[in-house]
Amino acid sequence: MGLIFCTQCGAQISEQAQSCPKCGNLINSQKCKECGADISANDSSCRACGHPIISNNTVYVKAVDPRKNGMATAGFVLSIIGAALCWVPVAGFLLLLPGLILSLIGMIYGITKKKSYVLGIIGLAISGIFFIVAIVLVSSVGGILGSQHHNFY
Repeated sequence: MGLIFCTQCGAQISEQAQSCPKCGNLINSQKCKECGADISANDSSCRACGHPIISNNTVYVKAVDPRKNGMATAGFVLSIIGAALCWVPVAGFLLLLPGLILSLIGMIYGITKKKSYVLGIIGLAISGIFFIVAIVLVSSVGGILGSQHHNFY
């Protein structure tokens, strides 16, 4: 077994080593065709950009994260925007109501399909709270304006 020198830090290492134990530099590495980062022979994808590495006629495909839940994310985003605009009667309701519905559907979908449902719960809470706040704001402003028109004294 021969010894070689690490090209990064100069430490003596075994020629069988895949990486330098001192600095972590990859030995006998190749370059990623996508980003140019060092990759070792055992990697199935680039550690820097995730690009699949083709070796021995095998193609490695990056799997999609099965836990993502777009419905809950959409409900959460609409809830946040609706909460910011809850003081505007029409805009607040037009955003909070779909946010409430999408968050509820996203939460149920996430629970039944074993996907992430946290954003659905948060969106449901935000939409519910600010929907009530919007109703109180609109009714109180309406009550104040209505009482000024009927005051004959």
